[in-house]
Amino acid sequence: MFPNILEWIDRGLPTYVKGHAIPFSHDVDNSGTVNDRSRLREYIEFIDELHQPVLDIGGENWINEQIETQMKFRSYRTFETNFNDVVEAPRKDFGTIFCFEVVEHVMNPLNFMRDILRLTAPGGVVYLSTPRISIISIYHTEMHFTEYKESKLDTLFEYAGFAVEKKELFCNIPLWWAVTGFRPLFRKIFHRSIVYELRKSRNSANVPESGRPPPPA
Repeated sequence: MFPNILEWIDRGLPTYVKGHAIPFSHDVDNSGTVNDRSRLREYIEFIDELHQPVLDIGGENWINEQIETQMKFRSYRTFETNFNDVVEAPRKDFGTIFCFEVVEHVMNPLNFMRDILRLTAPGGVVYLSTPRISIISIYHTEMHFTEYKESKLDTLFEYAGFAVEKKELFCNIPLWWAVTGFRPLFRKIFHRSIVYELRKSRNSANVPESGRPPPPA
């Protein structure tokens, strides 16, 4: 009992869904936790354009279902593949792609982003979120393969072929949860996520099926 009390003091009230896999998998129960609801509010406010068809990277999840309901559209899902190898979808001309909290799980982020570029129509937008690496990593999330500095993300996306249209830092930790334990308090103070709006140029060169750009001439 005593160790359980210490764990509760450290972790606070349980709100996160356990079961995320590395590499990222589709079989994650991602129901609407308190933190998910905070993220949802941020995403709804951040999305300022929506072009059909729409793709959601990953399996069905509560946040995507809520966005579909509130914005009144239906989205496609990616095929069940290992995102470290390839990202595949029913078509390759998506006007809008959602990629929330995925890139931090994959081991080949450049290939992953080039696969997304391949699935995006010219002029299409990608809304992507990911945690920004904390200044102090004592509570680094174990289920993430890595987390990134904001400047490194900017470089990654631009090198993959996207233009960064806008970005915004946010904290999805409710204040009331922050006072329930050491870890929630630490995350409230130091943890930030970042959401991006990325755009594929209308003049982008075609990306081959592998997701890799053609070799230089």
